[in-house]
Amino acid sequence: MREEFIDNWLSEVSSYLQSSKDSETSRPRKRRRSDSYSHLPSPQHSISDMSEASDSGIKRQVDNDQTPKAKKQKKTKSTASESQGTETSQQSSHASTQLHFKALELTDRGVIERGIDGLSDHPSEALATFIEDLENVMACRNILPLDMRAEFQKSENPRFSKIGKNSAAFSSDRRDLGQVPSHNTVLRLVKIAEECLTNKHDEASWNVLVHSRVLSLALQLDDRNPFSDLINFFPCSSASIISKYLPPLSLSKKVDFCICIDTSSSPPQIQATIKSLRNRLADRAINHTGYYALRKRPIAISIETKQPDQGWDRATLQLSVWQASHWNFLQELNVMARTTLPTHQDIMPVFLPCIIIQGQDWKLAVTTREGSQTIFWKDIDIGSTKSVLGIYQLINSLQLLRKWARDDYWPLLQRLFL
Repeated sequence: MREEFIDNWLSEVSSYLQSSKDSETSRPRKRRRSDSYSHLPSPQHSISDMSEASDSGIKRQVDNDQTPKAKKQKKTKSTASESQGTETSQQSSHASTQLHFKALELTDRGVIERGIDGLSDHPSEALATFIEDLENVMACRNILPLDMRAEFQKSENPRFSKIGKNSAAFSSDRRDLGQVPSHNTVLRLVKIAEECLTNKHDEASWNVLVHSRVLSLALQLDDRNPFSDLINFFPCSSASIISKYLPPLSLSKKVDFCICIDTSSSPPQIQATIKSLRNRLADRAINHTGYYALRKRPIAISIETKQPDQGWDRATLQLSVWQASHWNFLQELNVMARTTLPTHQDIMPVFLPCIIIQGQDWKLAVTTREGSQTIFWKDIDIGSTKSVLGIYQLINSLQLLRKWARDDYWPLLQRLFL
């Protein structure tokens, strides 16, 4: 029955694409769409995680990929039937995710997945250095300030004293990267993560109790004014992609957090330029999402979260679509620049990093651009909330990402804006 459903849907897609092509040559449209991308027709009662609320406000099915809210559970007759229903649902979700990936990789502006080892052949020295720095973190090199080593060595807690024995873990210039949390703070975070794991907290609970705390420890320098930093993070689980920037044959996806550039303290010229650009951009936003809190805060790094051992493929799909839309937005900025200066040469980053969190495990993926296609390279470990060492590695990795956003991505955007 499932295979028949998929076959019917694929047939519908083929008919839709052919009819669209025929209609373009046979008759004029009554109304031209404002965006330049065409999208798949959703099948009736379609695959759940490919349903999304549109920008036009028309009510549709709730997207299962957005951060979940409590839902009413239908009563089942027996444990056996409940188990069977869960298994069927998981199989359906997996099949729909694969179907979406197949569609994406066949389009000119779509997404192709690759293993991150392939980046070894990438010509960019900046990307090679970026990956090498993260690999050094996971090898426990230079993740802590040298002036903290005595504290680790003298600790009665073996979790810390063991780290203190490793001289390679300490560096005299580590504090240049950012602040390092205290022993008590790290131990508290380990216990909170263990609570969420042991008692099977849902995704929203993990986001509030664990992931937000980690991001705050790594990125917010001033406890008195957490929004005074140039690079900051914001929860954005309800942020939808602006339809104009979606890859073809795709519906909108959402993510849970974004690491952004807060331009509120930037020079007046930068703020004026951003304001002017927003007047010309879709949804009056300086991003590929019109989410209000991010309207004038350019997104640098996006983060998708899932519960432990759940939803890895869906998380990858969500980030793939989201990142492809990010690249499309940057390309739109270049198109706008050429309307002002015909001799403008495209200014694009070499890569855009993103993060998938699955319970206690944090992994980095990298997206690059080949022509008009987005390449999604996955993945590399960047830390974990499973242990004291894992948290120190994670804090270091996030601060390396902040450094990239501040020193590489933001200067590139300023050149593009100006």
